[in-house]
Amino acid sequence: MTPSSDSSWFAFKLQRLQAHLADDEPGSAEALALELESDASAVGTERARGFALRGRGNVLLRAGRLRDALNVIREAVALYEGLGDGPTTLGVLGMLSFALVRLGEFDEASDVGRRRLFWARSLGQVRDEIQALGPLMQSERLRGRREEARRLGEQGLERAGSLGFWSSMGSIQNELGELARAEGHLTLAEHHYRASADLFRRYGYGGLIVAHWNLALVHLQQGRWSEARAGLLPLLARVQGAGTRYLEGAALVHLCCCAAAEGDADEWDARMPLAARRLEETGYADPDLPVFGMLAARLADEQGWADRASAAVALARAGLRRLDREADSDAIDTELARTL
Repeated sequence: MTPSSDSSWFAFKLQRLQAHLADDEPGSAEALALELESDASAVGTERARGFALRGRGNVLLRAGRLRDALNVIREAVALYEGLGDGPTTLGVLGMLSFALVRLGEFDEASDVGRRRLFWARSLGQVRDEIQALGPLMQSERLRGRREEARRLGEQGLERAGSLGFWSSMGSIQNELGELARAEGHLTLAEHHYRASADLFRRYGYGGLIVAHWNLALVHLQQGRWSEARAGLLPLLARVQGAGTRYLEGAALVHLCCCAAAEGDADEWDARMPLAARRLEETGYADPDLPVFGMLAARLADEQGWADRASAAVALARAGLRRLDREADSDAIDTELARTL
């Protein structure tokens, strides 16, 4: 098979690239993405360029280069919408929403989610329509529209169940867990996360790591340190192996909570500086990070670790800056004054 204007060549390489990403082979994926770009340049068609953009966007997302990925994916969306290629537009809109959420651009992510729903409904793609509901729930929840998120989730769970769309059911159960956790209902959140994990485990879909991670966060919030650590350590190993730096940073913060609770200063010192670097270099804007940064600070202070507590406070404030929520730093100061 040789490069030509026939899209089958690029589809073949894109499938290989996605296989490398699925197998946690970032080096091979990066090399293949560069091949795609070179081939697309030689062919000189818009569709070939689209394949290359999708490949590059996937690699950048996996590497945690979120801002770079966002720019590439925006270009891909514009290209495919210009071509009138609805099925492919659906896919790249999903990538765009993923990047936007991780950069804290929740309003735009919600708009993108609704564009994705529009395309799915216009094409009569029921599975794609239901798959879009979980990410849209997420962006609506993160922008403070919890009742809308709940409505979407209840609607989507019923439809996904009636049609046997187990992957979508798993995603929606996970997002219902996130909604419950945001409202402080940790037992209910754990129920939803376990339901999500069971669906992903039974039907072999790729969201199992997310459900397991969120279970670990519930355990942190409940002070179940050994269970949280047992859940987080294999997740850290996995994301480090995949080169996913923004998730590495998050896992390190969460493990610092365990280290402080258990009085392990050496572990803290090995993890916290690296966590701060990973989060800063990737721009990851997760609303949980300031929360767990504050938790780590409180636990460090209880150990008498004043400097380490200050480092965790700095990490929490940096997380607020990435979310454009610097005004909330006053609330953090008030809370910390009561607890540190």
